[in-house]
Amino acid sequence: MTKIYIQKFVDVLSNSGSVGSALAITGSAYCAGYSALVGFIDTSGSSETGSGLIITQSVDKGANWDYVSASDALTNAGSAVYNVGIRGNAVKVSFTAGCSDAAAVRTLFQLRPI
Repeated sequence: MTKIYIQKFVDVLSNSGSVGSALAITGSAYCAGYSALVGFIDTSGSSETGSGLIITQSVDKGANWDYVSASDALTNAGSAVYNVGIRGNAVKVSFTAGCSDAAAVRTLFQLRPI
């Protein structure tokens, strides 16, 4: 009989709603046993000015976020998809809305197994 092992996809950041002016949504996770962070972000037009997404990694379980995997200023309303290789043992995803109005933001970032 063959054993099958299944790893759950860990949500690092999941949001479906609005983010107020200059506010941020952030999620982080310990990622031992995972090889990639995959996800998407979909923003409204009101999030254009000064908004941004940053993905950072840590090699000391989140004590220092010292490796930037992606840093994108989201200048257009629309979607972006990410596939980032894991190099540390913790990962953090942050989105900041840089507009005067609330931004409609849908996002989901998950860890994928080795």
